[in-house]
Amino acid sequence: MGAVAEIVAVDLAEPTPGVVRACYLDAPSAESRIEAHAFEVMGWVVGDQSPVQAVEFLDGDTVVWRVPVDVPRPDLATAFPELDWAGDAGFATTLTVTGTT
Repeated sequence: MGAVAEIVAVDLAEPTPGVVRACYLDAPSAESRIEAHAFEVMGWVVGDQSPVQAVEFLDGDTVVWRVPVDVPRPDLATAFPELDWAGDAGFATTLTVTGTT
């Protein structure tokens, strides 16, 4: 049997007016149970005045992983038609139970 990870909480930083228009974490959700050594993390973040370059994952105050924001999201291009960069505002990565990959 593989490692088991339980996602106890998922905390997103609040959008910062003038910097981040909106953001969302598609997966994983809080209270998820994952029987594997790694799990997928997917979501999106739309910058207010320009594209967001990266998303950082924290363990407490420590950055444990940084992933670029560059995954195509046609749904966001539709939701934020006034922002040319919204269509590429997705992110996806794999985090391991014992670290990052």
